[in-house]
Amino acid sequence: MDTNTKIQINPFYTGFNTFKVTFTGTDGKPAQNISNVILQFTNDAADIGPIVVPLNKISEGVFSIFGGYLSQQGNWTIQLTAQRINAYDLNSEFDINVRQQQQPSTSNNSNKLQINTTQSSSSSSSSSSLTANTDAAMSDNNMMTMNQPEAPPSFDSFAILAIILSVLVIFGSAYSFKKSKQQLKETIAMFEKQDKD
Repeated sequence: MDTNTKIQINPFYTGFNTFKVTFTGTDGKPAQNISNVILQFTNDAADIGPIVVPLNKISEGVFSIFGGYLSQQGNWTIQLTAQRINAYDLNSEFDINVRQQQQPSTSNNSNKLQINTTQSSSSSSSSSSLTANTDAAMSDNNMMTMNQPEAPPSFDSFAILAIILSVLVIFGSAYSFKKSKQQLKETIAMFEKQDKD
């Protein structure tokens, strides 16, 4: 059975992006047998990588991760490996040209990269290779479309929680330090008093 793979990178600029991979069968239903998905990022010109990143399972056939894996502008090679239950792995490799994020504007526009591939499960190393950048469009089984404008992804709730926890840790550390300092002064004063006695 063929598996359709849709790869989305949003907002598709240097820095932090959301990477989402969706697997469906020819019937359009989510693929049931995808167990693990791994992305590998390499930028040969900048001597970066390979950076290997496992994606989180969001729902059946949908995997995603948020991170700063496209740290510099230029040409990046991304390898996708999808491990399947009772079937060969799905392997894709594509080249993308990542641009520096523009200064924020009142229009609040952003880029989004989407790549669609169809892979057959009959081969032991199903793979598709394509070159993509923000100015190109491809057809047949490999198709890349750029949609603009689209709002940037909402701020991750986990990131907000991490910031809140960091602030709490800082305040907690400052409080503990102040309390320890006070206890140390009291202890010294007690010893000095005992010496006088």
